[in-house]
Amino acid sequence: MGIMRMGYAHVRVTDMTEAKNHYASTLGLYETLEDTSPEGNKRVFYKGWDEWDHHSVVLEEGGVGVVKYGWKVEHEADIDDVEAKARAFGLTVERMSKGDNPEIGDGIRFVTPSEHVFEVYHQATSIGTEVGTHNPDPLPRGRQLQPRVLHRAQGRRHADRPHRRGRLLTARRGVHVTSSIGGPPGLLWHREMSLLIQRAALCLRGEQP
Repeated sequence: MGIMRMGYAHVRVTDMTEAKNHYASTLGLYETLEDTSPEGNKRVFYKGWDEWDHHSVVLEEGGVGVVKYGWKVEHEADIDDVEAKARAFGLTVERMSKGDNPEIGDGIRFVTPSEHVFEVYHQATSIGTEVGTHNPDPLPRGRQLQPRVLHRAQGRRHADRPHRRGRLLTARRGVHVTSSIGGPPGLLWHREMSLLIQRAALCLRGEQP
């Protein structure tokens, strides 16, 4: 089937102490790892209480903005399929190895026409949800805010390029656009959401997404 959902968003923050307080205390995300990037920057990894995989948000200290997005595919072979479609689209694709991102397996990496770095992978370390699978509580006790990361908003300051980006994400990657918001001249925002109906069906059947 190809892309299942957005797996993680990796962003830069200027104040890690303030950012940790926001993502943990305000949003209710769970910290799963703290380490240092190859460039020497402090990083912190988070997941929502209803997420199986090791992380869905990565904070890196130093600067502002998005570092990259990770997209999870259903099968290992889907990586090759996405790679072929990306190359056919005219993008330069490189391979990434297990360990390039903590707890993430082999995959591919490329830069989109909107100048965002996308990584596509299949394997991620599963650490389970905060409520488990055997007679689970509907919500975790004492902490029940953000259950998972489901979508992203992407901006591009070139009003003449959204259709090219849209074709990459929909026709080439199987991602659905749920809303499109026009802003000031030259600014167009898109929000893409992966196949949430399938994820919900898996959860209802008690299977791991």
